[in-house]
This record gives sequence, structure tokens and C-alpha cells, in this order.
Amino acid sequence: MERFRVVKDSGLAWFRASDTAQRGFCKDCGSTLFWKADAEDRMSFSPGALDGAAGLAMGAHIFTDDAGDYYAPEGPAATVAAVAAGTLTAGCLCGQVRFALPG
Repeated sequence: MERFRVVKDSGLAWFRASDTAQRGFCKDCGSTLFWKADAEDRMSFSPGALDGAAGLAMGAHIFTDDAGDYYAPEGPAATVAAVAAGTLTAGCLCGQVRFALPG
């Protein structure tokens, strides 16, 4: 988490999602941006918040036993593509929250 950096936080708000985790989102546009478990020294982020192509691919589906009858997570696991070196930038839809992390 030491390499994750919020560069603009005027719209940032946190929501206690459970007894063990919280979510970071933009209070202005509602974009979901991060998920942080209290007991872990890492943060997950929404890949949809990334600016442009990042070369990421899905590695696995989670909660497949809970999928509704309208959703079937099938097929082989995706391979992980190489991510360009440098810094990835990301943010919410309205631009009030921006963050950066290493590529």
C-alpha cells in the first residue's frame, strides 16, 4: 500500500461495508474506487477506474456459487498480460478523486 497514492481527494468518502472492510468512493458521482480490509496492508481498486488501457486481464471469478441464474461465470481463467512499467493513473467519473499506482 505504500506505493498507492491518492493525488486528489476532494470527492473521496469512505463507507463501512462490513465489520471487517470499508469502501472508498466518490461522493459526487458515486464511482466505486477502492476496497480495504481492516486486517490487511493492501487495498484493492476498481480496474474500471484506470485511465486508458492497462494490459490487465481477469485472473479468476469469485463468489461463483452465489451467482444468480442470469450470470454464468464460465470458461477458462484469463491469462495475465504484461503491464507496462511506469505509473498507472485512475479516478472517478467526475474527476474529484484521482489516484496513482505503479504499473
